[in-house]
Amino acid sequence: MPFASSAFQQLLEPLDRRILNRIVARHDGDRGVGTGPNAWTCVRHLRTMLFAQFAGLNSLREIEQGLSAHPGGLYHLDLRLPRRSTLSDAQAHRPAAVFRDICQILIGQVSRAVRQQGKELIQLIDASPILLRDPRFGWAEADPHVRGPKLHVG
Repeated sequence: MPFASSAFQQLLEPLDRRILNRIVARHDGDRGVGTGPNAWTCVRHLRTMLFAQFAGLNSLREIEQGLSAHPGGLYHLDLRLPRRSTLSDAQAHRPAAVFRDICQILIGQVSRAVRQQGKELIQLIDASPILLRDPRFGWAEADPHVRGPKLHVG
């Protein structure tokens, strides 16, 4: 049976591998992730997050389960099955500048009208917890690690 690109692989076509590798190298985005087929590189992380976005997945558990549903298709995408801890660490430690530059490259490839609309849509939101460490704030316990409300800043 001949190979046929998946719909997801066709969505990834605008991502030129050479450009992605240059951007990652410029920001040293793969520092500390190792080398070889099991290294969780920025490009793998980007593909995984795009998969999650296109599939409407909301949590690391859903991403892990979504990718494990079709393990045979991961080979052609140069992905591997990630663990939730791997995804979490990558989210916490990847330089945001890598993804910003990739986004700017993609925005530069679309029409002027789409670029104007895109400037209004792209936001960086920080959800920082406000710690309340006092016995009086027992109501604020959301989980065992964070006690208090979260401040969402755009």
